[in-house]
This record gives sequence, structure tokens and C-alpha cells, in this order.
Amino acid sequence: MKLTAALVTGPDHRYVVILVKDHVLHHPTLRSELIGFARQEFRAPAALMSVRTHQTYGPRSLNDRLGRVGFDELPWREYTFAQ
Repeated sequence: MKLTAALVTGPDHRYVVILVKDHVLHHPTLRSELIGFARQEFRAPAALMSVRTHQTYGPRSLNDRLGRVGFDELPWREYTFAQ
């Protein structure tokens, strides 16, 4: 499985943002599965961000933080995971 994600770390925070197609944010099962997978693999709180609209879904604290960070400021990278 390949994901585009931003793993953000700092002195007082660590979280991951997974880039998804816009329709994923409207499917509760897909959202839950992706966030659960990301939490487990990255061992960090996780949020989703839609590729086109940059809308976010995740814990309120992450959504608030992401609202203050520009899309291009996140350290996006492609990750590959064994299935």
C-alpha cells in the first residue's frame, strides 16, 4: 500500500497527516480505517486531508493546528507499506 503523508514532529508535538481523495472524507468506514492504520504505523495521532480542497478530518486539536499550517508547508512524502 502506498500513501502520501506528512509526518510532523517538533519539541511539543508529533502527528501524521494522510493525503486522501476528497470522497474519502465522506465515508466514515474509510476514514476510520485510514486513521487507525496511520496511528498504528506512525505511532502518532493522525488526521486526513483531502487532496483537492485541503479539508481535514481528525481530532479537533489536529484540525485546529492544520488550520494554521499551509498545505505546502507540510513535509509530504510517499510511504510504502507491506500489506
